[in-house]
Amino acid sequence: MRKARRAEKARNASNPINPTNSTNVINLFMIISKNIFFPAFNILLGAIYYGPLKELITLSFRNELYSHIILIPLVSGYFLFLNRKSLLAKVNYSYVCGLTLIIWEWGCIFSQSIKERNSIGMIIYPS
Repeated sequence: MRKARRAEKARNASNPINPTNSTNVINLFMIISKNIFFPAFNILLGAIYYGPLKELITLSFRNELYSHIILIPLVSGYFLFLNRKSLLAKVNYSYVCGLTLIIWEWGCIFSQSIKERNSIGMIIYPS
């Protein structure tokens, strides 16, 4: 009887979806919340930047000076794909980097001097 209990405890400890282990429940919650938050955040960003991105793509087709803009995400995605194992080896949250990016973004949006010097910035961040 004791061996059966030990075997079941060992099985439950190694099972990541076991609801009896509180650490595993927290890990499962984190995985589910990440999988829900990431697509929702991307949909929100797509809705916010739909107009400026549409204008940017239209500009890249009309003006030869900006024709390379469409290739940048494809080339970046290729390089990310090549290094995906080393990039995803250690993934952590970084609130400092996130807040820095948010503050920088707000600075770009609300700064008139940056918009006046950069014609692409005027398209991406219209007044």
